[in-house]
Amino acid sequence: MTLNNNHVLLINPPYFEHVFGKSAIRGAVAPGTIILSLAAVAPAVRQLGFKVKLLDLNLEPRPKATYISELAEFRPAFIGFTFTTSIFHIARKYAEIAREVLPDVRIVCGGHHATLMPEEVLTGTDFDVVVRGEGDFTLGEIVSGKSYDQIPGITFKHEGRIVSTPARPLVFDLDEIPFPALDLYEVPRYRHPRFMAKRNPVAYMETSRGCYGACNFCNARRTKLRRKSVDRVIEEMKFVLSLGFREIHLADDLFTADLKRVKEICRAIIRNKLDISWYPRAGIRVDHVDRELFELMRRAGVWSVPFGIESGNEHILKRIGKNITLDQVRHAVGLANSVGLTTEGYFMVGHPDETEETMKQTIQFATSIGLTYAKFTISTPLPGTPLFDEWDRAGVIKTKDWSKYNFHTPPRELYDHPNLDWSLIDRYYKLGMKTFYFRPSYMLKRGLQDLLSGQLLPNLKVLIKSLPNWRPIGRSAPRPS
Repeated sequence: MTLNNNHVLLINPPYFEHVFGKSAIRGAVAPGTIILSLAAVAPAVRQLGFKVKLLDLNLEPRPKATYISELAEFRPAFIGFTFTTSIFHIARKYAEIAREVLPDVRIVCGGHHATLMPEEVLTGTDFDVVVRGEGDFTLGEIVSGKSYDQIPGITFKHEGRIVSTPARPLVFDLDEIPFPALDLYEVPRYRHPRFMAKRNPVAYMETSRGCYGACNFCNARRTKLRRKSVDRVIEEMKFVLSLGFREIHLADDLFTADLKRVKEICRAIIRNKLDISWYPRAGIRVDHVDRELFELMRRAGVWSVPFGIESGNEHILKRIGKNITLDQVRHAVGLANSVGLTTEGYFMVGHPDETEETMKQTIQFATSIGLTYAKFTISTPLPGTPLFDEWDRAGVIKTKDWSKYNFHTPPRELYDHPNLDWSLIDRYYKLGMKTFYFRPSYMLKRGLQDLLSGQLLPNLKVLIKSLPNWRPIGRSAPRPS
């Protein structure tokens, strides 16, 4: 089949069922979620005169058939994938399908997992090129016809060998990056459940990159922190709104690192009278907040703030490198609640040194600090993290089948926790959700608020959708005392 040499197809693999299908938060997650990295690489390709299409297979009832049909009709010369560790196997399968339909297509991939282990990603697969690190301009150079050995930051197959070029420097001036091509997405389809978005449809956006944190479970830790200027942030928000999106979720790893800058962004939104609601989706640190920040955020359109809390035990917080205290958590949540913001806490069970008692403490803490919502996941040692390296050296990790590395439903064959049985971790993961949401006082308060806001029925539907996945494996865990 003849390829269209100026056509590029970007693919978001159909990961939703694999990642969230059996998770306790299934009902709270939207299949349609903007993948910002795909939109970020498109402008440099478009500037060369290429036609770019983006296919989000999570929105398709028959993803494989839709994909094959698009390949045959669009006949791209280049296909670009992005994927995380747990969905590498899905992307690999869809690359294989592309090779069967279009034998001569060039298949490029990127993302954290591909960056960490490019040779493994290329070995025995149909991927041709790995983009390592930030790919804003790299894909444009690849499709331009430039010799691969002259393109920094890629690993590629060449005459039976795998070749890597020197690393591409980070983009330090984020203002020089073009606006992401969010118009490639079918805007009306990106709708979130009501308690995850005040308005729909929802776009993603970043105002900074990098994180100085030292959390042992995170592969974004200790990367150079870079920020867009306030003016650039405002202009990009205007652009996103012009496409028809009505809410923006920020993907920044460390949005509140510079409180002065965040307050300036809020003041600029207010000054420009932007009709916007927004939400720092990746969470903010409890040790980088004050009352003025929350007051400004609320005036500027923020309706909810999530906090990465992770544990209700001080020793565990130190052990995982979180470098926060429980008092700081209480203070931050209290401040946000006091100005009328919805508050959300992110928690994990199964950390290093975790015991049944510390998991009980986490659930107790989550229910005691006035959070509006809480999410629980299971500690998962992703490659590229200190946790993975520690447990790999200790012989704790039992498999490197990356499809099993899922925060929400990691299987018992993934690793042997040093202190805990898998069935106990699973029970407390699901017990956290049940304990938090089925407190009589919480149910009464939430039910009344949802009734008054007209959201009782939609939220009940979300709850019912998630309930089957809240059943623990084996015997019921004791309720935290």
